[in-house]
Amino acid sequence: MKVELEHLVKRFGGENVIDDVSFSVETSALALIGSSGGGKSTLLRMLGGLLPATSGSIRMDGRLVPKTERECIAFRRTLGYVFQQGNLFQHLSAQENIALVLREVHGWTKEAADARAFELLAHFGLAEHADKHPSELSGGQQQRAAIARAVAPRPKLLLLDEPTSALDPEYTAEVLDLTAQLRGEGIEFVIVTHEMAFARDVADQVIFMDGGVIVEQGDARQVIERPREERTRQFLSRYEESSAAGSEP
Repeated sequence: MKVELEHLVKRFGGENVIDDVSFSVETSALALIGSSGGGKSTLLRMLGGLLPATSGSIRMDGRLVPKTERECIAFRRTLGYVFQQGNLFQHLSAQENIALVLREVHGWTKEAADARAFELLAHFGLAEHADKHPSELSGGQQQRAAIARAVAPRPKLLLLDEPTSALDPEYTAEVLDLTAQLRGEGIEFVIVTHEMAFARDVADQVIFMDGGVIVEQGDARQVIERPREERTRQFLSRYEESSAAGSEP
């Protein structure tokens, strides 16, 4: 995928959350890192057509991300989304959570949707939990089901917004391992993450954001292990200290 931003601005209540950002990157796995409130999740939602730009433009593989709601609906159908809490429908089984979206959003038949849903649950180690509701699943299982739902229609790109932020270390490892597996299967993604080892080892490119601007971008291992900018070094140093203390930076 090729992502191009030109003078992108997103303003909430008079404050620029994304502040005149321009960059171009070609990658199959992009990680957005930085402190909370730095603009990462806002940028991810703008890439996915969930938030319109105040000004500026975004191109994904040369295609301008639309700004009208009508055009955005069609654009969103080409992408898969995974959010912090998974956002599974609590009244539906894991299998029906996946099948419903395939039927109602993408026009699949019931038979094809059910088969695809079970195929993915089995692939992600959830076959025996297909009939369970989200409340009967662990946090890691819920996120795996949410990822299965996101990739079910075979999207061009998967967008993940801190999918492990609400999980304990064991379930965090589950979800990150699954994301790495998807990368190995050729699925392209952009992920907002606080997991620096994952960003270093699985992403091709990393963007470090702070205060609504891009402070540093480049090869994932270079940015994480040999950052060029002092602000990046400060963030990573604080991250290491926070990780040692068991908290987020």
